[in-house]
Amino acid sequence: QARPAELRSGLPHGWVSARFEQILLELQTGPFGSSLHQSDYVVGGTPVINPASIQGERIVPIDKMAVGAATLERLATFKFRAGDVVLGRRGEMGRSAVVTESEQGWLCGTGSLILRLSRQVCARFVVLLLGSPSVRDYLGGKAVGATMQNLNQGILLNLVIGVPPSAEQHRIVAKVDELMAL
Repeated sequence: QARPAELRSGLPHGWVSARFEQILLELQTGPFGSSLHQSDYVVGGTPVINPASIQGERIVPIDKMAVGAATLERLATFKFRAGDVVLGRRGEMGRSAVVTESEQGWLCGTGSLILRLSRQVCARFVVLLLGSPSVRDYLGGKAVGATMQNLNQGILLNLVIGVPPSAEQHRIVAKVDELMAL
């Protein structure tokens, strides 16, 4: 893994090298298993978002994975805010999505992480970055767990990335979205 100083030489003009921790305001792991029990789940409650709910860079709730008001309030620390990025930390590495206003207030599940980003980075750009083959390989190669990969915070925080200026991030996102539409 390259150090930020090593990465800097290969970056386009205006880009900066950073460890992932430098673009985050907050990193929150979902509640530990002992905090959220099978008996807490209810039909028709507030969705709980685990990696299986992160599909194609979108959040897709699973009906039986929801909690009632009392559990939601008890676990209020783990509620999503619009603009957060949710990242699966189990199974397939790099699976992530931007939390929209529709998902605000939903609950981060045990197998996921909440990324609250600095204003210098576009959330959609970060989702594209996390889903890129090189980052997925890095996360997968560093993840721990024999039967199922499990990403810990330290692995993610030490990831070295190239960060373009804000306008360039938005151009990259627009171009990728345009190409994906084809």
